[in-house]
Amino acid sequence: MQRQERGKTPDSLPKPRGLNDMEKADMERIRANCRVEIADSNHPRLSDEVEEYLRYLRIHRLISLPQDMQSQSNTMFRRIIEKGLRVALLKYKGPEVPVGGNATLPPEAVIGVNSSKQTDAYPHEWFDNLLKARQNHTMDDLTTAVESARGRLKFQPFREITDRDEPVIAAGKGAGFLSLIHVSPRLRGCGLSQILLPEVLKYYWQARDVPYVFVYGRTPAISREQEMKAEFEESGVVSTQNLNRYITQVLGGVKRDFGVGVNQKAGAEIICGLPDSVLDRESLNCGYLAIYKNPRLQ
Repeated sequence: MQRQERGKTPDSLPKPRGLNDMEKADMERIRANCRVEIADSNHPRLSDEVEEYLRYLRIHRLISLPQDMQSQSNTMFRRIIEKGLRVALLKYKGPEVPVGGNATLPPEAVIGVNSSKQTDAYPHEWFDNLLKARQNHTMDDLTTAVESARGRLKFQPFREITDRDEPVIAAGKGAGFLSLIHVSPRLRGCGLSQILLPEVLKYYWQARDVPYVFVYGRTPAISREQEMKAEFEESGVVSTQNLNRYITQVLGGVKRDFGVGVNQKAGAEIICGLPDSVLDRESLNCGYLAIYKNPRLQ
C-alpha cells in the first residue's frame, strides 16, 4: 500500500480476517503509539481537525458524501464554536506497521473518532436516581421508568439530544453526552476504544467538571439472535424483556456485543435496554442507556 499523506485516514486497509493476521508485537506497537486529540472551540488547529474528522466519517460511510464538502465543514465548525460540540480523533503516531496481509498502517492515520457535547437535557438528580435504583430494580423496571418519565421529565431520544439547539454550557453544568464512538473495523480487537474513551472522559471530568457522562449505545450483534430478529421482522420492535435479557447475557459474558462491551469496559454503568431508540437496523433499532460517574463523586 502506498504511504498516505500525513494527517490522511487510510481508506484501503483490508480488514484482517482475525487478530492472528496481525503479529501481537504490531498490535502492541499500534496501541503504544496512539494519541487522542480533542478539538473544542479552543483548539489551535480546529479547521484541520474538523477536516480529518469528516474525512474519517466519509471513508467509513458514517455520513453521505455531500456535493459541497466545504459547506459541511463550515457547519461542523460552527457547531463546535457556537453549540459546544467536541470531536476527538485517535491518531497513530508511530512508524509504518503491518496490519494484516500486505497492508500497512501509515503514520498520522486517524483510526478512531468520537463526538460529544455538553447538554442540560437531564438534571443531575435524574442520573443519580437511576444509578441508585439499579441496585434494587430489574432492567425491565428501569426501562419502564426511563421511557415513561413523561410530564415531570420527558425521555429524550438520541436525535432530540444531538439536534437540541442549546448554547455552550459552562463548566460544571449539565452532563456530557457521547453521540458517536467509532474505531476502524480493520483494527477492531486491538483495544483502541479503551484508549479513546478514557481520554474523552478525562476531558469531561477535568476540563468540563461535569458529574455525569451518558450514552445511548448500540447493540449491533443482536441481529445475529434469530429469536429477536424474527420478532423484529414480524412486529418492527424487539420487546423490552428480550432486549434486557440479551444485554444481561452480554454483561455476564454469555454473549458478546462490542457495542455494549465498549462502554462496559470503559467503566460505565449499563442501566437498561431501550427498544426502538436508535435508527440502526443492524441493532434492530435497539439501544441502551449507559452512565459514567465522575470519579470524584465515587
